[in-house]
Amino acid sequence: MNGVRRLVVLTALAGVGVAVGACPVAFAQRGGTCTVVSAPTSGYHTQCPDAMLSQGDLSGLDLSYADLRRADLSGADLSGATLFRANLANAILSSHGIPGEGGNADLTNADLRRANLSGTQAVTVSFRGADLTGANFRGAAIGSSYFEGAMWGNTTCPNGSKSNRNRGRRCRAW
Repeated sequence: MNGVRRLVVLTALAGVGVAVGACPVAFAQRGGTCTVVSAPTSGYHTQCPDAMLSQGDLSGLDLSYADLRRADLSGADLSGATLFRANLANAILSSHGIPGEGGNADLTNADLRRANLSGTQAVTVSFRGADLTGANFRGAAIGSSYFEGAMWGNTTCPNGSKSNRNRGRRCRAW
């Protein structure tokens, strides 16, 4: 492969770290491995439910449509990553899982139901159209992120209050 390769170092059950570039990227997952595919589509995409990706360098990866249900992404670098329509239900993205200062992660239309984003530093992140039902943003610093069309319901806001879909209330204290 010609071009620049970056080494991805992951804290994972099998301790896998591999080069990123035009090649697929393999990660350890509970009970096996998973591969980040290039040029994902709704029918061909990353399948990594239950993956242990904490502290991993996922910056700039296209994880569109990825199945990351119950994945541990705590402390992972998602700066510039695309997670369009990714399934992050019950995932852990706490402790700076979506970095600020130029992070620009794209979680447009992502499924973040019951995801833990507590303590996250997220600046200019797109949550447009995302399902935030039951998500936990307690203590998060969201900066100037975008939430147009996001679905709210029992979402824990940064200040600890709850959103309520039935009353049209969203987290406003960003």
